[in-house]
Amino acid sequence: MNISPYDNLPVGNKEPQQEEAQQPENLQYVDVPIEEPAEDIPPEKPESEESAKPIADIDENIEIILPEIPQTHTIDETQAESQQETVLKDDFETQHPAVIPSQPSGKASAEPAPIQRESRDFTKITPLTSSSQYSKLKLRNMWDAKEYVLPFEETLLVPDTMPDMGSVLFAEGNIALSQPGKASYEKSDPVSGEIIVYTVYKPTDSADSPVDVIKSSIPFKTDKCWENTEGSTFKISVSIKTISAEMLNERKFTVKGNISIRFIEIIQKDLMLFNGIGDNDLIQKSSSLNASDLIFETTETTEISQEINIHEEQPSPVKILKEHFNIIENHKQITSGKLVINGTILSEILYLGQEDGEEKLCSLKNKTDFTQFIIIEENIDTDLIQTSFNNDGLKTTIENQNQFLLQGKILTVICGYENKNIPIVSDAYHKNQDIKFDISSQPLSSIEGTVSGEVSAREIVNIEETDKKPETLLCGSGRITEITGNSERGRIIIEGNVAVKILALDENKVPFVIDSTVPLRGSLEMSDATEGLNINVSAAVKEFWFDSINSRQLEINIGVSLEVWAIGQKNFTTLENLCFTETKTPKKRVSMAIYVVGGTDTMWDIAKRYKTDIESLVQLNQLDAEKPLTEGTKLLIMK
Repeated sequence: MNISPYDNLPVGNKEPQQEEAQQPENLQYVDVPIEEPAEDIPPEKPESEESAKPIADIDENIEIILPEIPQTHTIDETQAESQQETVLKDDFETQHPAVIPSQPSGKASAEPAPIQRESRDFTKITPLTSSSQYSKLKLRNMWDAKEYVLPFEETLLVPDTMPDMGSVLFAEGNIALSQPGKASYEKSDPVSGEIIVYTVYKPTDSADSPVDVIKSSIPFKTDKCWENTEGSTFKISVSIKTISAEMLNERKFTVKGNISIRFIEIIQKDLMLFNGIGDNDLIQKSSSLNASDLIFETTETTEISQEINIHEEQPSPVKILKEHFNIIENHKQITSGKLVINGTILSEILYLGQEDGEEKLCSLKNKTDFTQFIIIEENIDTDLIQTSFNNDGLKTTIENQNQFLLQGKILTVICGYENKNIPIVSDAYHKNQDIKFDISSQPLSSIEGTVSGEVSAREIVNIEETDKKPETLLCGSGRITEITGNSERGRIIIEGNVAVKILALDENKVPFVIDSTVPLRGSLEMSDATEGLNINVSAAVKEFWFDSINSRQLEINIGVSLEVWAIGQKNFTTLENLCFTETKTPKKRVSMAIYVVGGTDTMWDIAKRYKTDIESLVQLNQLDAEKPLTEGTKLLIMK
């Protein structure tokens, strides 16, 4: 009786239809060995003596099989195959029930003897510890930035040499770290330093100047910022997030606010890369991923000494009331083994000047360029170099009646990263033997892209009729309070806020403050960006200016310099505890099969099931290995 292997094949992932057993002529039955756990089965009585005759010859080397219903991943491939064998066995039993031979003469029995099935519980396991080959890889893996907010509050006194406080106008400040040159922090290290506070206030009517400024310092220290993290070391930046001052009496006031401690975790990763067992019949499901590695870090100090000329229309300086510095990176490149960094110091000085014997409040802005040269030995991509500046050592003094002198040190922390390509193994099988193993997995991060740019904002501030009219705009401050980035396809969306305070004088030379919040929104192109990435944003105010449109409107313009790093997360996997397994009753292997592809089948799944290789499947069935399989396709599989 000839049966084509392509006749009546159902589509993959469907239950095989049960047909009524057809009794061919002269077909005889024999006992069928079944690989199941031993148990007592009630015997079935033979229908006739004819059924005890030997079965007709059956070609055992051809298997026509349907795909299994998709199951969750199992590491022990022996279990998967035994489940498939059970399906085939049950179908065969339905059509060909086993017949129990008659009892030998002379031995009476109340009940027929049950079938004794061989137990599959016994499995011989041979560990491959000695032949498994591994290589070690250490990474200092960079993760996304986190923020810890440290609140502060301090009651301060007006110095004895300064006039009584009439009212507080505003406060601003900056951070001076105890260890400004510290490139990395460990979990046992506290973050400490001082908050330098400038409290701008209006003195009582008896004072000569309409405005005065108190410079104070508030110490801080914390070790709580990274107690719930996994990092081994941390890169930090500390800034003032919010700050305000409140007058208690003419000689006492309170300053409070929040410090932002932003840090990047550097997690030490020790990876074991599986390199096989020296056996070409072990087929591995291999791929690779990129993971970030901190390979270079150093610091560079640059001395600054720069004269700052006052404008012709401004009076000669008598006293510096307040100073503020910001450092912007303009460009960096690697030339002849040196990293060249070009930056700009943005200075703003509020001072008391004198002209024709009369004191006046004045503000002066200045830009000072600088260049740093850092020798590096590693071959580093410039886009993967991260820099941060510390300007604690900068200060201005009055040089003469026409000049200020900017002096101090700029400390730059430089970190160089690279993306390393790491091989991973997520599955395996052996062509000739059964195996089992464990999968070891741990998360890794990769740098998916970096980009630098600017975001600008323009805001019109309306002054209410009940408020004072600004006759003179003296100075202002812009502080970034929030900045975030979200990844979309091919770009990064930037959103944030800048808190603005402008010190002004009305027509009677009475000082007052104009408060505003300028929203930031923009986008930067990043070709490799996809949704769901973690975005680290470093930002600094690069441009800040304001002007009067009319007596009731102000125009505020802000430009923010940005550096964006997109961080992705992936899982590193490898094989552990690889063993050969051997059951007491070896399973018979088929040499040829017809397989109907199911909806979730992959080349790997089918090759692993039949212990062949993907190349043979592709060549035998003339497939394109790069394209997914089509459901319902019939594949010829040969061992």
